[in-house]
Amino acid sequence: MEKYTLILFVMPIILLSVIIAFSFIIKQLTIIVKTPILQIVTMVILYIVYAYVTLKFSYNLLGFYSYTFVIETVMAYYFFKKHGHWMFLAPPSLITIYYLLVDKAIDYEEIQIALLGTALFLFALIMKSFSKIPPVGNVCLSFTWKWLVISIFPLFFQETYTTWIDSTLIYLGSLLATFILWLLHRLELSEKAAIEEMIHQGQTDALTGVYNFQKLGIDLQEYETKQQAYALAMIDLDYFKKLNDTFGHNAGNDILKEFSSLLTATLTNKIGQQYFNIYRFGGEEFCVLFFNCSKEDAQKHLTFFKNVYETRHRLLREANYSVTFSVGIETNEPYHYNGIETMQYADAALYEAKHAGRNHIRIYQKNSNDSL
Repeated sequence: MEKYTLILFVMPIILLSVIIAFSFIIKQLTIIVKTPILQIVTMVILYIVYAYVTLKFSYNLLGFYSYTFVIETVMAYYFFKKHGHWMFLAPPSLITIYYLLVDKAIDYEEIQIALLGTALFLFALIMKSFSKIPPVGNVCLSFTWKWLVISIFPLFFQETYTTWIDSTLIYLGSLLATFILWLLHRLELSEKAAIEEMIHQGQTDALTGVYNFQKLGIDLQEYETKQQAYALAMIDLDYFKKLNDTFGHNAGNDILKEFSSLLTATLTNKIGQQYFNIYRFGGEEFCVLFFNCSKEDAQKHLTFFKNVYETRHRLLREANYSVTFSVGIETNEPYHYNGIETMQYADAALYEAKHAGRNHIRIYQKNSNDSL
């Protein structure tokens, strides 16, 4: 009875502790260690230590290897989804290298581990084609496949798993560990989603749903650090104060929401959502960042939107008053990707567009008053 308790409860708890510790270290490595090669070397060393300790502990505790490939299965389907199937060949390879280094003949149990690893590796290759199966499903199916291989070919694994009951209890213990890990994973995802939602709310304009000025400052600093090129467009709705004074703030808010919504939809359909960000700079002023885009192309995109807006914009019923907008554009590359300086020159172009009579799109040019 003590043996079965060790198999079904003690070993899964130990493995869960190892997996949780390993996942925590992996996350910290990506933050602390920036060099990819150093990250890989550190993870390989940690994996070798964990694999050796768990296998050795299992052998000394039960007299045979148990829960082989549990760590590898979780790592393959949770942490390294793209190339994780190679993890199943790691234990046989490491065992072979170890026996070669100590100049010792490979035992029958190590050959069984090599056969089982190969079977799991082939199974993982097949499962990669079923991308819709969630990670927890792949892990459970992998454990089921492992149990089937051992059950169908008992003669090959009679030294590793002394009885059919042992292999079945190990299978059930693996599923138990997977279920607990799945609950922890869901909890982590929920916490991550809650944090991301809080961050999103803090960086989003409540009225229009686009990013706010705080998010603009963060992005400008980040893009300067990364030296990411973009065209910056400052947009201002013309005579907006007059609109508010005449028709009230509710009408003004409706115009702002309609404008930002149509701008987002138009640019998304034209160039793709991943190629721009929209921010409400303040009041009736907006800012658009076009990534890896020349100012001439940015002008074309906004001219296209201008035509759409003029066709579909809201005409206030109480008076023949249409809403127009002015734009100033500049790129950040001439200013060594400095976002604040780029914004100043785009704002200067916006001022010239408004000074020229409003309802213009102007590219910043020094000592130029040509309307575009």
